[in-house]
Amino acid sequence: LDENGYLCLSGRYKEIINRAGEKISPLEIENVCRQWAPVLDCLAFSCSHIQLGETVGVALVLRESETISPERLADLQDFLISSGFNPKWMPQCLVFMRNIPRGSTGK
Repeated sequence: LDENGYLCLSGRYKEIINRAGEKISPLEIENVCRQWAPVLDCLAFSCSHIQLGETVGVALVLRESETISPERLADLQDFLISSGFNPKWMPQCLVFMRNIPRGSTGK
């Protein structure tokens, strides 16, 4: 945290999420989430979990015309499941952002 209380992320700590020994690719999570029409951009990351070690988190940037509600979250879950998404990979942490910061290389 900086002096203003903001958290600054400079990149992924690692490229794999380890959920109870199962290795999950954040890129695979992102590729599926980006197919949901309301999503403009996204970033998958690991979240600490007391029993599993880590679980899946996703930061979502919604299109300008979209808003989030409990119903839309249910739509996201339905979309992920209908896309063949592994239920164990379902995001346990969701963060909504205006944009995802990118470096000069676009990453």
